[in-house]
Amino acid sequence: MKTSKDEISLADQTVKAIETGIINGQYYPGEHLSEATLTKKLSVSRNTLREAFRILTKNGLVEYRANRGVFVAVPDFNTIVDVYNARRIIEVGAVRNVHFPHPSISLMERVVEESEQFCEEKKWQDVGTADMEFHQLLVSLGNSPRLDRLFVELTIELRLIFGLVTDLRSLHQPFVAMNRNIVESLKKEKPKKAARLLKVYLKQSERMIMRAYTAQQK
Repeated sequence: MKTSKDEISLADQTVKAIETGIINGQYYPGEHLSEATLTKKLSVSRNTLREAFRILTKNGLVEYRANRGVFVAVPDFNTIVDVYNARRIIEVGAVRNVHFPHPSISLMERVVEESEQFCEEKKWQDVGTADMEFHQLLVSLGNSPRLDRLFVELTIELRLIFGLVTDLRSLHQPFVAMNRNIVESLKKEKPKKAARLLKVYLKQSERMIMRAYTAQQK
């Protein structure tokens, strides 16, 4: 069956809506995506939703299981390693090459303040969302719209990877202070120090995710 241009456009919008849901932690790795529920929630037809599922499957974000339906993809070992390698290249590179003054630094400080407040309120999901914003701002230090767009795509996979850890407090709280140290270094125009701190951050985060992944494989 051929799909009209309007349906393709609507399918793209549906893809974005589901991707946003993944970024915001609404959908978790391995979660079943009910057609009936999503068509109603997103106000789209089944044909549109199925086209969106086809695109998301191609992008590796969902998977079809025979006789069971569509599920949010579960990251594997190679995906985790690749995503963190990409993060090191993109984020650390952007920090090392920042030109001062940069408007994103004040925005990063505001996000850290929000994260600290969320920690006090024990809103761990919100802490995670703020952390995503912080790292998107880190990438923006590179002044490259292409890298910004690339990191948005990476963020979707990153949220799925974070979904492997069930204890949201242990996943997010330790890194708020590390984000604070990074932004303080940038405020003092010390990009090399900020880059070193970021490399430590990413290594610690990767190890935590790997432990969670290994535990699930047993």
